[in-house]
Amino acid sequence: MRDPSSTLIPYEDVNEEPNETADALVSTEARQLSRHREAWRQEIDRKLIEWGRDPSQFEDVDLIPPTQEAIRVASRIALQMMDCGAAPPTAVVPDGDGGIVIERRTPTTVESIEVTREGAAEMVRLLDGRVADRRAFSVGNG
Repeated sequence: MRDPSSTLIPYEDVNEEPNETADALVSTEARQLSRHREAWRQEIDRKLIEWGRDPSQFEDVDLIPPTQEAIRVASRIALQMMDCGAAPPTAVVPDGDGGIVIERRTPTTVESIEVTREGAAEMVRLLDGRVADRRAFSVGNG
């Protein structure tokens, strides 16, 4: 019978040096995720919740304020995107007809989630100015 210790890698051959590059990458990713979460939280707290509390703020600009249903659905979408680590939006704006638009832009891509006054949501992705994807955006009831 073979001695099991003969098949083991000697301790001195095992690389136990700390992987500083991997640690730095994890740290950078954690900071970025934290920044993304904070940006989403600000959009939810400073816009969506405030719009629900005070819809009269839109009277002076002659817009139909976002409905409570649009705010509820947009908030759920924002929470879902925040929880999955998505990059924060570049804009969250009322659409003027009681709905809300959540938009993210890069130099080549625009992703827009449009929430209607009734709470239906659709995602449209433009790539270099052309529609690359369009679909209903499902929101859980949780």
